[in-house]
Amino acid sequence: DRSLKIAQLNARSAVKKGDAIQDTIIDNNIDILALTETWFTSSHDLSVIHSIVPDGYTVHHQPRPSGGRGGGVALIYRTSAKANVNSHSNYATFEHLDITLTHDSHALRVVIIYRPPSSSVPQFITEFANLVDDLNLSNGKLVMLGDFNIHVDKSDNRDATAFLDTLEASNLMQHVSEATHSHGHILDLIISRPTELTFSKIELDNSVQSDHAMVICSVSVPKLPIPRKTIAFRKWKNVDQEEFKNDIRATLIIPPEATAVETVKIYNDTLQTIADKHAPLKKKDVIIRPQTPWHTEEVKS
Repeated sequence: DRSLKIAQLNARSAVKKGDAIQDTIIDNNIDILALTETWFTSSHDLSVIHSIVPDGYTVHHQPRPSGGRGGGVALIYRTSAKANVNSHSNYATFEHLDITLTHDSHALRVVIIYRPPSSSVPQFITEFANLVDDLNLSNGKLVMLGDFNIHVDKSDNRDATAFLDTLEASNLMQHVSEATHSHGHILDLIISRPTELTFSKIELDNSVQSDHAMVICSVSVPKLPIPRKTIAFRKWKNVDQEEFKNDIRATLIIPPEATAVETVKIYNDTLQTIADKHAPLKKKDVIIRPQTPWHTEEVKS
């Protein structure tokens, strides 16, 4: 499947779930993962935040604006995409992160939203509509995803009806049809403009411990390429060891009067010259593949 894979998860704290989040990204070949309720704060060490990121990916995160416990949103994505963080005013009823990801001629406007259940739904709907109005003036195909804490599956719920009416009036479509919370109900949503993108293979995954399932789907844009890097290497196996030793004996000469610093420099320079002669430095591009060597099929079963 060469379609982009995008996912959403309310992590209910990602602080100690780095291995599980990384494994789920790798196992499902996810290109973009939106996280809500990361519980990351501005005081967290970067190593804690980057513990959730596999090789070949990067992360942007936004802690709860008030600095209080809980909340926080983040976007993990392959480094082959270029990211631009878009700024908005803070909203009273929800946390959000707005990033445009581009690769080649494709631009995806990814907006993550987390609405705490204590916030006013009518006020949220008003602020959400204002955000959508701003987004309508921007470039990029729009994907909005996150934990909205609205039971959109309940047709008799006044808040759900009002929110879905707002989506329809804004020419937006909600794609998740299965309950995403452990107590039932669809709280985690994926929203787009119906004419821009097609979503398929929408599935739920419970690999990461949380009271929410991860929502994973394919999107009708090309998959982000696996990042590459340039490495330098020498072909030591091809070196004639006797000739190499002879060159060392013939050229590695340390004058008796040399200081310790001078001795080290002569030693390094001479060996560098000999290495370049027998095993010239070569470069090549390699694919960056996320590694979890301990996570074998036997362990997973």
